[in-house]
Amino acid sequence: MIRRLRAEFICITIAVLTVMLCVIFGLVYHFTRESLEDASISALKAAAAAPAQLPMPPGNGELPCFSLQMNKHGTLTVSGHAFYDLTDQELLQDIYRQATRAKRQTGILKGYFLRYYRCPDGRYLFTDISRQQHTLEDLLQSFLWIGIVGIAGFLALSVFLANWAVKPVETAWKQQRQFVADASHELKTPLTVIMTNGELLTEDAYSDEEKAVFSRNILTMSRRMRTLVEIL
Repeated sequence: MIRRLRAEFICITIAVLTVMLCVIFGLVYHFTRESLEDASISALKAAAAAPAQLPMPPGNGELPCFSLQMNKHGTLTVSGHAFYDLTDQELLQDIYRQATRAKRQTGILKGYFLRYYRCPDGRYLFTDISRQQHTLEDLLQSFLWIGIVGIAGFLALSVFLANWAVKPVETAWKQQRQFVADASHELKTPLTVIMTNGELLTEDAYSDEEKAVFSRNILTMSRRMRTLVEIL
């Protein structure tokens, strides 16, 4: 019983801590991802509002972008930051096709680690999100290590707290068992005398005087048992 109570205390404590860590880490991860997404979308919208800035000069603090647009002759027009290699036409054609098939104004091309934005004039702007992905992956790894270390440390603390919290219950349990053992022992003696004298009373081999002694013994032990019961 005591071991089960201690194990339940530890399990409940660890479960509560795990849920709390998951909620906290989940909120931090969500808001961090939202912040990074907002930053990339804002960079794309800023580039869409000022197309003359493409290609963006290095060191201006903005995310590097490039644009793709299909003209009326079916030729893909390309412009953008020197950060990107814009010479592979087949690659650019595939990027453009994936963006146009998405049917959304903004989204992610996971195979290329690019976020796209469809401008009202038909251009598609792209920016690299690999750094953002690495940031989120590093954040998840940090959460994993913090969770492992935190749960391990709290497990040791939970064991200590469980032993401390259950100790009074364990003491009371031992006292109760000792009490039952002592009470059983105290009641067995008069009960044995009563049963023995009761059996002797049924025997015809004893005289009336002897049976009177047996009766007195039964009465004496019965009174003793009543006293013990009252004390209990």
